[in-house]
Amino acid sequence: MFAKTPAVLESAASLARYELIVLDLYNASTPTLSDVAKENLIQFVKGGKGLVVSHLSSASFKEWDEFHKMCGRYWVMGKSGHGPRGTFKAHSLNKEHPITQGLENFEADDELYAKLQGDGAINVLVDADSDWSKKTEPLAFTVEYGKGRVFHETLGHDAKAVHNPPVQKLIQRGSEWAATGKVD
Repeated sequence: MFAKTPAVLESAASLARYELIVLDLYNASTPTLSDVAKENLIQFVKGGKGLVVSHLSSASFKEWDEFHKMCGRYWVMGKSGHGPRGTFKAHSLNKEHPITQGLENFEADDELYAKLQGDGAINVLVDADSDWSKKTEPLAFTVEYGKGRVFHETLGHDAKAVHNPPVQKLIQRGSEWAATGKVD
């Protein structure tokens, strides 16, 4: 599905045609979701479909705790952050997972998100050591949400960051896995 506004979530019948929602927006200046749209998104994912949360999208809908659970980790203004944009080594952790199978460690040129909030169970697939937080931070991970699959990746500040071949592979595979549960 491609939509420029989250209003598409207002219709459960429209959502039923899709297997995946890719959330690539930060709603600082747009209205939050209606209760109907929130419930439709919950049922979409819990019912067995996929959600991809990209970059700063986890900061959206800051008043909605259930969205935070879907994201696994989420950005909170004033708590989460990153150091200066630059290159860093990303570590591919789980070589058995369909998303990261065969993905070697790689160099990223991006913002290294740190201090994301949340304590729910996540399956970290890629991480990196942050000079800003002085901790190892999750960059890509999965979340079990009902029968659905959530892939959350924090990379992708701009075109340069996304055009990195390992990042492209990670996003493509994560999206395919979230939609189908497998990667061909």
